[in-house]
Amino acid sequence: MDEMLFFGEDAFSMAPAQERELAKALDIDYSMGTTDQTGFSALRKESLDSTLKIVEANENSPAFWKAVKKGKATSAVEEFSVLNELGDASSYSSGDLPEEYDEDLKRDFEQVKLVGAVGKVPYFAQANEVINGDLVAQVTRMKTIAMLRKLDVLSVFGDATLLPTDPNGIIAQAIKRMKFPTQNVIDKQGKRMQLEDFNNAGKIIADNYGNSMNLKIWMGNDAYTDYVNQLIASKTYFLNGGAVDSVYVQARNLKIGSGGGNIETDVFFRHRGETFLGALHPKMNKAKTAFASMSDRAPSELIAGTCSVSVDALVGSLLPAATYDYAVVPVNKYGAQKAFELTSVVVAADKKCTFTISDNGSPDGREAAKFDVYRKLSSDTSKQNYKYLTSFAAAATSKLDDGSSVPGTTTVLAIDWDFDQVLRVDQLGSMSRLPLATISDAVRWLQKIYFTPKVFNGGKIVVFKNVGVTANS
Repeated sequence: MDEMLFFGEDAFSMAPAQERELAKALDIDYSMGTTDQTGFSALRKESLDSTLKIVEANENSPAFWKAVKKGKATSAVEEFSVLNELGDASSYSSGDLPEEYDEDLKRDFEQVKLVGAVGKVPYFAQANEVINGDLVAQVTRMKTIAMLRKLDVLSVFGDATLLPTDPNGIIAQAIKRMKFPTQNVIDKQGKRMQLEDFNNAGKIIADNYGNSMNLKIWMGNDAYTDYVNQLIASKTYFLNGGAVDSVYVQARNLKIGSGGGNIETDVFFRHRGETFLGALHPKMNKAKTAFASMSDRAPSELIAGTCSVSVDALVGSLLPAATYDYAVVPVNKYGAQKAFELTSVVVAADKKCTFTISDNGSPDGREAAKFDVYRKLSSDTSKQNYKYLTSFAAAATSKLDDGSSVPGTTTVLAIDWDFDQVLRVDQLGSMSRLPLATISDAVRWLQKIYFTPKVFNGGKIVVFKNVGVTANS
């Protein structure tokens, strides 16, 4: 290391041994030897690029992550240009200059965030000859699959305003960078997707100078099934003069009006709030009779003094008149606490529910970052009938249920699939594995990856929210 590090006005140089240890701490290698693990020296990180490529090739569930282009991040805070509007050109006289019309470009940034998993294999299991295969390799592969699934979810649905350790996903960035969010965000209010929606998305993207014939429609399996059902229900088919009772439709390819492209399904574009295990309600005990905590380091449980709701007037409210129960869950980076219930909330027409929620004195570093809210009808007595409604950032000044979020619905994206002008995901370095200290007679390690999604032009993305199962009239 010939370079000299300057602190103030004093020059500082390292001894050769210090240089080797610093290089060992920062570099990524593809193998680990015993010399890297002795004498209290820095442990060398091991690249998992080959494992990542093999798992990505064979694991089909994180479909969006596999399909989106991955680029290279160069810093912990990635800066890039966002195009709000094109400039213009004009005719002009010989010997003169045309009028200057500048592009509406602005500099924006996204923070690179970290996704990781801790692997552990007991020494006893490694030494047991009855157990075949390399357990460390098997667990490494399983942890890589788990990380890919989390990367898939966060790259689309992450929202740093709700949980600071999450990145801002495609949806959060697109809405932030849309010139006309009222145009590009379409509220289905519980209705199914239909062909006319894709035609509308193509028109919106074309109006924003996008390629409407290069659409990728991303939706969950349930939303796709409901879309096919809508397609069948809204059409009449005849065969040899007789009506057809049922039709199998594989409507994956689209070319309709101003829109064309493919429909892609991703299992993680599921109902909002639904876990990998399919639960739509807050965390519950094994018997599904009471709420449960996800982590010992979750925020403190809410009480009546830190969680309440009032019913207020709102002309034109979308919230249907009914009597509701709400379950409010405080969440931090470690996990979610038990839900706190607000029951028998009577809502009339043109009313909204206003929540007053604050952290209930959690220990330092464990305060709630957000509050997840679930809702059900009071007449549905089982706690399993709760469905995810929305999330509020702990610092949010407005916490409302005005019907703009519909429980039990999903989100569908229509994207101009252009990685240079619309979106991309960038990684800082490779996925790597770092040995951890031995605890409880087990080999332990950390697998991690740094990444950030990037949306360059939100106008070329259309978000369909509150996509449900109700047939369009």
